[in-house]
Amino acid sequence: MNLEPKKQFSQGGKTRRHTATAEWSVDQLGQYAQSQEVLCAGLGRKMAVHRFREGHALTLAFEKIGYGGWTPFLKKYNISHSSADRARKLYARAMTEEKLVGLTVMDAYEEFEIDRPQADRKEQWPEGKSSAKTVGSQKISEAG
Repeated sequence: MNLEPKKQFSQGGKTRRHTATAEWSVDQLGQYAQSQEVLCAGLGRKMAVHRFREGHALTLAFEKIGYGGWTPFLKKYNISHSSADRARKLYARAMTEEKLVGLTVMDAYEEFEIDRPQADRKEQWPEGKSSAKTVGSQKISEAG
């Protein structure tokens, strides 16, 4: 499958629109979502539109397969639950691609109040714990 962000892509000898539709099979939706995941992960810049498209395809797939088939579906297409959840949230909250043009995925998550991936967050400190480091005999605070 062609992973270039074009208006149409070829899949199984058929030319498809650049957005998923409810008429697509679960396999077509999975392949398309996977291609959008690859684009987002690989390029990482101004790619919020592709995360939105991934969320659209995943939303349609979920409607077809439900909870029982969701985990096997995600495993088949190597998409994590957390990534799928964020993509679906972005699709539901943004509602149109136009709102995402020019945004990075992280900017879109912030704009639409979607939790960022844990690896991208600053280290979280449990309540009551200090984030101060000791250097020699002095404590140095990392906060503000």
